[in-house]
Amino acid sequence: MKQVTIKEIAEKTGFSVNTVSRALSNRGEIKKETADLIRQKAKEMGYLPNLLARGLSGKRTNTIGLIMGETQNPYHWPVVGVIQKELTRRGQNLILANSEETAEGLYNAVSIMLSSRVDGLLMFYPDKGEESLHLLQKHNVPTVLLATHSNVPISYIEVDEEKEGYLATSYLLDRGCKKIAYISRDEDTLPSKARQKGWAKALKERGLDCSAVFTADSSLQGGNRISASTDFVSLGFDGIVAYNDLIAIGIMHNISERGYAIPEQISVIGFDNISYGEYSYPPLTTIDVQKEEIGRRAVEMLMGHIGYKTEYNKVPFEKVILESKLIVRKSTR
Repeated sequence: MKQVTIKEIAEKTGFSVNTVSRALSNRGEIKKETADLIRQKAKEMGYLPNLLARGLSGKRTNTIGLIMGETQNPYHWPVVGVIQKELTRRGQNLILANSEETAEGLYNAVSIMLSSRVDGLLMFYPDKGEESLHLLQKHNVPTVLLATHSNVPISYIEVDEEKEGYLATSYLLDRGCKKIAYISRDEDTLPSKARQKGWAKALKERGLDCSAVFTADSSLQGGNRISASTDFVSLGFDGIVAYNDLIAIGIMHNISERGYAIPEQISVIGFDNISYGEYSYPPLTTIDVQKEEIGRRAVEMLMGHIGYKTEYNKVPFEKVILESKLIVRKSTR
């Protein structure tokens, strides 16, 4: 693929080659408006720094990039641990970057990875930043999305979140719950929407109301806050399906502080099967999303893509959907 040059950017923007060069390398004093305009045009044209361009046309580096989102989320670390173990076993190096779950952060992280000459990329995709995925496609970089998918045809491995939501809600219904709230995360993500869809489907099948949707920050504190502002038990709820275990544990903490009994007065179920849930009070019933298997299969898929690219100079598309399973503990009847 022909690389965009500084001269071509200068011709498009009307600025001198020297000005464009300084803007792209953050050297010298240039008006912010001018620098922003040049960088935006360079981005639109698909410009890559010389180091990056050389790397893309060079030999393999035996280096794999992993882009994180919520670096403090305990869901991610078992996945990362397996990825690192599997890559080490194959003689590969691993470098990390953080997208901060924003489109701009993702683009910056992808740029860093490309500049580092990674052979392939694994990514916790934050439901935004399709521009970054198009950049990876444009430069033929083998990529696998972890635990989610995108409208851009890039390979992914995930679980069926809608089925998870249905499984969790059906379990509560089968144990006598009649009024079940769904706690979504505050950012409208594909997994949260899919789990909500499964929750609603299970309720509709029983002729029950499916309008009780609340939102919380995806954290222990977020769960505690939504429960502190909404007395679920006094409102008649006897079941809660939380977007993830962190939210669920935070909710249980507040419900217990109010003096209510779990699960006698209200049942709570989460998703992800993080280690915290096993030791919460009461231990949390959850949906296990096969974190370790996601990591193992993702590495297997990515290494296959890298080998395919070496032979055919193109990256294939592949998808894998894993089955989740219910882990019953003491937070449900």
